[in-house]
Amino acid sequence: MGRHGDESRRRGVATWLIATVVGVVLALVAGVGWIVFLRSDSGAGVVDTRCSGSTRIDIAAGGAAAGLAQVAAAFNATAPEARGSCLTAQVNAVASAQAAAALPAGWSGQATPPPAVWIPDNPADLASVATAAPALVAGYNDTVIATSPVVLAVAGGDAPTTFPSWANLLVALAAGDAPPLADGEPLRLALGDPRLDPATGYALESMIAGGPTAVTAESVAGATDALRSVAGRAAVSSSAADLLDDLAGGNPTFSAVPALEATVAAYNAAAADPLTVIRPDGPTAGDELTAVTLAADWVDVTETEGAAAFIAFLRSPAAATLLQQAGWRVPGAAGPATAGPTPGTGVDTTVPVTALPPSDLTVADALATALGLPAAPLGTGAVPDTAGSTAPSTG
Repeated sequence: MGRHGDESRRRGVATWLIATVVGVVLALVAGVGWIVFLRSDSGAGVVDTRCSGSTRIDIAAGGAAAGLAQVAAAFNATAPEARGSCLTAQVNAVASAQAAAALPAGWSGQATPPPAVWIPDNPADLASVATAAPALVAGYNDTVIATSPVVLAVAGGDAPTTFPSWANLLVALAAGDAPPLADGEPLRLALGDPRLDPATGYALESMIAGGPTAVTAESVAGATDALRSVAGRAAVSSSAADLLDDLAGGNPTFSAVPALEATVAAYNAAAADPLTVIRPDGPTAGDELTAVTLAADWVDVTETEGAAAFIAFLRSPAAATLLQQAGWRVPGAAGPATAGPTPGTGVDTTVPVTALPPSDLTVADALATALGLPAAPLGTGAVPDTAGSTAPSTG
């Protein structure tokens, strides 16, 4: 009987141990499952416990803002984090020249939040900040992320099969001998104020250059007579970029507008009447995107690390593809499998273009002076013409 009792006790202990082990295992499984559930990025209302907080990385960008917004969305989809904080990149549209003026002043009075990353599209703007407030951009990497040359945008189907080089175009326009478009009508140019409209400045620089050397204020002054003649025959607006809708609709006063290749690509992606581009031969000015992590008092250490992570992603093949789809040229990146216009944009960024070295900030003012524009940048009211009378603005 005692023997039977011993066996009964052993069976009782074994049952208790089994129950305990099973309970512990079930608790562990439930705990792991709950943690996995919490860490999941899918499902409404799911709490993400990967991070102890969240940090927004504000990015100031000019003409490339739309394409960069797609890059930011792709970056955010990788669930980036820094110092235990989940990161979200936010692109805010701020003209490159405006940002260059606002940064040394502490970003005071701006409509957008102060940025941790600045993506200037004109190297002269970056150089001006490096001079005015060197600590803000100390140690920046001047590697070019993407480029976009200036072109002449014309209404669909109006691009001729042959066209003068930039240098010859200046000569022809100054002499009143504008080249014909496909319909046989002479090209009628619209110009913006180069202090407000970079594309106009780039087009005029390309006409003046005639070679691979950057345009200077002195070379602009030497071309004053030709530029004044061109302005006297052109429609003048505060911003030529605002004229693309009028161009597509067949405005009778002009038939061509200087615009960045990427600007035309973005316009065509949403337009019922897409535009066509003319690329005159010769060295061509345009935008060059660089990316800078700002060393400002409004940027904390987490934002600094997040900014560096975004810029690293910006140089990745995935970002290059997104920028190319937005009509930008990415140096060193693999191009499309086949040549031809990027779908949806009507712009072929595989056409070779010789880049003109960027000018400094004195050139925009020199161009405005040579064109005979008033001392203050043009607004949207009456625009003085080159004879000193007024003409209604077309912008």
